[in-house]
Amino acid sequence: MPIKQLIDELQILNEEVKRNNKKNRSLRSRIKIIETQISEYLIEKEQKGVKYRGKTILLKTKDKRSRKKKSDKEEDIVNLLRTLHIDNPKDVYRELKELEKGSVYQENKICIL
Repeated sequence: MPIKQLIDELQILNEEVKRNNKKNRSLRSRIKIIETQISEYLIEKEQKGVKYRGKTILLKTKDKRSRKKKSDKEEDIVNLLRTLHIDNPKDVYRELKELEKGSVYQENKICIL
């Protein structure tokens, strides 16, 4: 396939992906609204679930944790290292963060300007 056709197809595919992402974002938002409404209905009617067209819809309660800020996480880990009597806890933390990263490798990337 000639390079011009490949570039045209790449641009079309990139536009399609952007369009799909935008649509999916709105769909996820609508799903969240509908799930909230169903949950409110089940709570209001004091039901654990409902059957509809051979499907069972249940209301489950589960524990969820909020995300910590990066600075709060770092502070908590450094404090833990201090309580464990580790010398230079900030340096140890930096080394741990560096270990989490994978190895560096080169990759070719197409940029359309």
